[in-house]
Amino acid sequence: MSARERLSGRDGIGAIFVLEIEGRPTLAFEARDRTEALQIGRDAGLRMNLMEFTSKGVSICSSESTFNIRLARQTEIEVFKNAIEVAPKCDQPTMTFLIGIDGLVVVTVGPEST
Repeated sequence: MSARERLSGRDGIGAIFVLEIEGRPTLAFEARDRTEALQIGRDAGLRMNLMEFTSKGVSICSSESTFNIRLARQTEIEVFKNAIEVAPKCDQPTMTFLIGIDGLVVVTVGPEST
């Protein structure tokens, strides 16, 4: 099954978006459209979960952090697609960190070279 077929188990293919935290590309995810992507970015539960993560010993966000949603760039799309390929099959949407997260083992950080 291709990465596109496994994207979040939805009907139809959306676009890949990036959540920037304080201007730093942090999380890539799929959404049907910009409206849905903005809803995901405004989700209080997502913010609370992200507040628990650290990168190099520093929290990746706080309750006051500025979030911005934008379309992913080509390199970010490739990272996301690669993560989908190696992730266990799941009916839930997949989100991919674009930064190192303390305590998480990185399975892959980019597309394989051919």
